[in-house]
Amino acid sequence: MKRDAYGDDGPMHKRQRHADDEVTFLIPSKVAGSIIGKGGSNISKLRNEYKASITVPDCPGPERVLSITASDIDTIMEIVKDILPSLADERPKTDCARRVMTVTSLRRLCDGRDAGYRPY
Repeated sequence: MKRDAYGDDGPMHKRQRHADDEVTFLIPSKVAGSIIGKGGSNISKLRNEYKASITVPDCPGPERVLSITASDIDTIMEIVKDILPSLADERPKTDCARRVMTVTSLRRLCDGRDAGYRPY
């Protein structure tokens, strides 16, 4: 005879898997190529080195979405540190107002915890 999965407190619940941390940025389209690398070499190296999911989908606009998903926020911060030089190299050298606009165009969107995300 099979035993019930029910105890006195009702049905047992499956343990939920710990969700990975995810951070999303808007980056200038001009620097997406340097992050991705020729034939995807740079982004593949980052994915393998940090065991993370990094995506930069194609977009026709002036900005593209960079999504980084990893097991912990420290790993994400290390990836961002590796990517930052690519962003700094693409700054315009002449117009001060344009330079300020480029710096502010890298924005962090809300991650799940800040947006009231509830896993199902």
